[in-house]
Amino acid sequence: ATSADALFANRSFDEIREVEARTRKEASDKADALRALLAESYKDAIDAVEALETINKTTMELGVLSVEVNEALERMGDVSTRKRTMRGSDEAEAGGAGAERAMSTTLALGSRVKFLLDTPEKIWGLLEDCDYASGAQRLKAAIEVLGALATSHQGSGAADDATRMFPVLRQQSMVLSSFKAHVSKRARAGLERTNLRSDEAASALSALFAVESLSTSQAMKLLLQMRRAWVRACLRDIASSVTTQDMLNKRLAGLMRDVKHIIQLTFDMFAGDESILMSESKHKIESLDDLFHGVFEPEAEIERFQRVMKDKRGNLEILSATTVSDACRAWLDAIAGDVKQRGVAVFGKMSNCKELAALERSSRISSEN
Repeated sequence: ATSADALFANRSFDEIREVEARTRKEASDKADALRALLAESYKDAIDAVEALETINKTTMELGVLSVEVNEALERMGDVSTRKRTMRGSDEAEAGGAGAERAMSTTLALGSRVKFLLDTPEKIWGLLEDCDYASGAQRLKAAIEVLGALATSHQGSGAADDATRMFPVLRQQSMVLSSFKAHVSKRARAGLERTNLRSDEAASALSALFAVESLSTSQAMKLLLQMRRAWVRACLRDIASSVTTQDMLNKRLAGLMRDVKHIIQLTFDMFAGDESILMSESKHKIESLDDLFHGVFEPEAEIERFQRVMKDKRGNLEILSATTVSDACRAWLDAIAGDVKQRGVAVFGKMSNCKELAALERSSRISSEN
């Protein structure tokens, strides 16, 4: 009560209304967040219950199989002693082998379903860490696991049996397809990062090679397009900002440094067979044991994955230094056009030639460094 009285005593009605509106919005946002959290918890609980039911059902089926084997052995009591012993031994071995096969099949299927269900969370974590290449590799691995389930060599009905045991498999193809768009979007955004490093660019471009099937020349064009968009955004921000002359000089000098850096980065990434991307495509694939961790006997999936990656590497073209140089010159011409178009607003912030000379001097020093 004392706090409320003080609020009315020291603030105007407009301020009180603003406090009330802000408080209501914060309460509403927290309520929305709580509802989202509860919804996710409920979904996880449902998934866990379904998994437990499946495990329970499988255990019961194995128990029934064991009982049937024992009953079959007991019915052999009317046969002669020698035949009964021999046949009993054969049936016991067959029953044990059948139970072992059933357990192995269930374990293989369950491990693959878990791998698929864990994939979205795994990919989101990698994308949050800006490890776009590993996110794309996990997505491709999951696609191979799902493909192996759909084309199982264990019989024409194996895929249907898997779907009956784990209905969630029906949605996995659509889920994985949607993640192609997520990986692509985040990788493209990664190419617009401020002070883009070569390892960040390589990770983003490797991911785009995987999910968009880009050629090398298309990837180079995309990198330059994304960096041009970044330059234009910086020019717009400078033109619309209130800034001091010193700050303006620093921002423009930084922009020029980035342009120079991107030209060098483009050469490092694409020029020649020793370029970063060509080296990455040859060497940097996550350990396949780690990539398929948790999958029971993933030999078939690993073979498919290696074949797909080999085909993609074989399709990469090696760009000559001349090709890269021509692309960079065209990019610089486009940047010059953007500066010319927005230059009135940017350089109009300078009031005299002295300030322009200071900018030129600052830019020269920056480029030399």
